[in-house]
Amino acid sequence: MAVRSGITAHETYQQFQALVRQLKLELVGADGTGGWAARLATQDIPWMEFTRAQQMLSLALSQMAATAATPGIVAYVQAQEQDAAYNIATEYVALRDSVTAIRDWIFNNMPKAIQGGTSYLTVVVLAQDGSMTDRIFTPAMTAALRTLITGNFKNSVM
Repeated sequence: MAVRSGITAHETYQQFQALVRQLKLELVGADGTGGWAARLATQDIPWMEFTRAQQMLSLALSQMAATAATPGIVAYVQAQEQDAAYNIATEYVALRDSVTAIRDWIFNNMPKAIQGGTSYLTVVVLAQDGSMTDRIFTPAMTAALRTLITGNFKNSVM
């Protein structure tokens, strides 16, 4: 007989909680008033930081999908939290939808050119003299993104 190597509901829930804590730290900070949202409000942010965030959020969504697919996760969480009425599925959907909205805002608002059905980022400003500077996003340009982060996301995590 082979060693069983399946991931248990216990391990999955621990990984999910760690993921949520990491997202919270990255996006709104430990106290809910910092993180990326605070920087978006006060600083110009280079385009590369947005693609990094988009990749981080996509990875988080993949990990969240694995959590949702874990057999017995709902009953396990209710037992762990000692609350039979706690509906982790509802909370999960709210969090997943919030993370998806943030990721999709980034994709939809990145300047790009479409050629042959492929999106190419247009993130460098080319001057007539040939000099190039990275595209930046100002606080005014990211106001809607900050609302997604400080509203929906912040309200879906403790």
